[in-house]
Amino acid sequence: MRGREEALGRLMASCVPELPLEDPVLVVDDASGLVEAAFAARADVVGWRRTALAGCRALPWPPEVACAGASVRLPKGREAQDFVLSALAGRLAAGAPLWIHGANDEGIRSVGSRLESICEKVRVVAARRHGRVVEGRILPARAPRSLGEFRMTFDADLSGGRARLVSYPGTFAHGRLDEGSALLLQTLARWRPAGRVLDFGCGIGVLALGVRQLTADAELDLLDVDAAAMEAARENVPGARPLLGDGFSAVPSGLRYDWIVSNPPFHQGRSNDPGLARQLAREAPRHLAPGGQLLVVVPRAAPFGRWLTPHFGAIQTVARGPHHTVWHATNGGRGGAWCGRG
Repeated sequence: MRGREEALGRLMASCVPELPLEDPVLVVDDASGLVEAAFAARADVVGWRRTALAGCRALPWPPEVACAGASVRLPKGREAQDFVLSALAGRLAAGAPLWIHGANDEGIRSVGSRLESICEKVRVVAARRHGRVVEGRILPARAPRSLGEFRMTFDADLSGGRARLVSYPGTFAHGRLDEGSALLLQTLARWRPAGRVLDFGCGIGVLALGVRQLTADAELDLLDVDAAAMEAARENVPGARPLLGDGFSAVPSGLRYDWIVSNPPFHQGRSNDPGLARQLAREAPRHLAPGGQLLVVVPRAAPFGRWLTPHFGAIQTVARGPHHTVWHATNGGRGGAWCGRG
């Protein structure tokens, strides 16, 4: 995915020298760094990143700064797009330019029609084989909005009973309990994780809350890269410690867990991207106490067993669903069973 982000960043950056600019410009979710650099050469830049990649500060909502224009990396998914565009529409003055760049297979070709609710004079600024840049001018009388307006709740059956959960647009499985998490939650009831527990890639915190329902005194840490997901997780699992960052880099040095539970992401937009799951298999032993345990749900087609084998002595599949498998591994274990393919 890094190559795609760099290609799209270069596309947007190539347009900047010809754009009419006033200070400051809000640059949203520029994972490549190329867009911020291009705008910074001509104007003051305010950055807003919802994801805490490469150590960058992430926020669930744009900073309270009036901006004269904004550049946006097209979010993945319609709900996330509406969320970001609505946030910006209330932050920019009437007539301010809004530029959106993204890949064709992510929906950038249809974003123009969706912009018409908040923009006028929508046009394509640049187009290449796999992406394009779209510009619009903000319509007048856009009322400022707040993060709380996008807060929604839904009920779900977890490990120890039904719970009401908070969710925000663009978070994983927004407004519902996904099949993989449901399978892992059923499995948790057999294992009852206790002690210090990390929910790796926590999303809105459903696994951590399932652990708490089973083991009230478990010490819970929540780890995710998405600031809006973490905002929901704070509400769903009060008292748990939030760790906002990119994988294990956000875990305090030297900290060891008795359990790590996870439903790691496998998709970025329409592309498979198992990078975080492979990091989990590779690096989890360094973050588990001796005898510490890992419980992970992954798609059945993923070769997760092969990823675990070099790093754990005892691994096994402990549950299967129509599309997912739950793997269990013990840190420092020996001679464990490895069931099934993977």
